[in-house]
Formats: sequence, structure tokens, C-alpha cells
Amino acid sequence: MNKRKKGREGEALAVTYLEKKDYQIIKRNFMSYAGEVDIICRYRDEIAFVEVKYWDFYNFEDLEYSINLNKRKRIVETSRYFLLKYQQYRDFRLRFDVIFLSRRTEKIHHLINCF
Repeated sequence: MNKRKKGREGEALAVTYLEKKDYQIIKRNFMSYAGEVDIICRYRDEIAFVEVKYWDFYNFEDLEYSINLNKRKRIVETSRYFLLKYQQYRDFRLRFDVIFLSRRTEKIHHLINCF
């Protein structure tokens, strides 16, 4: 399975997980000049910008280091662009989440407001 197809599969699993937790999906694969945010969703009075990591191996402890400073900066810049484009969300509280999914164990680890 190629990297893009595997990524989309992981994002679909993350969307299903979030919807079961009463999150409202606003956008998937939102692009800006700075990069991409995998999922943008609303939960109560918050807007969450969610990065999804779907890997075959590695422990969750290893995956937590996969969101480096440059990746975080690109996500933050993309979130700013989103808020400029969709001003109806500008008064919501913001947070940045990461969802780790393991293909091997089928576990989901959702880090809320992790950076």
C-alpha cells in the first residue's frame, strides 16, 4: 500500500473515531501555503486541528516524537489561514491534537491539546 493511500485510510479511521466521540468534522486535508492539517473538527466550543499518524510499527512512545517543531509550525500556520478563511470559527477556543493509530494492534491513542 502506498504512503498516500495508507494515510487516507488512517484519516478515515480517525474520522470514525472522532464522530463516535461527538466531534463534528469541518474539513479534511485542509491545505494552505504552509502545509496541511489532516482533520479540522469542532467539539463543543473548541476547534481542534488534528494530525493523524497511522503506522505499521513503532510504539506509541516513539510516535510521539514524530511531530517535530517544523511540523507543528506548519500546522499552526495552516490553522491561522483556516481562521482567516472561515471567520465564523474565530471566537472558538483552539487546540492541536494528534491521533496515533497502529495498524498492527488497531489501537488508537488521542493526544488532546498536545502542543
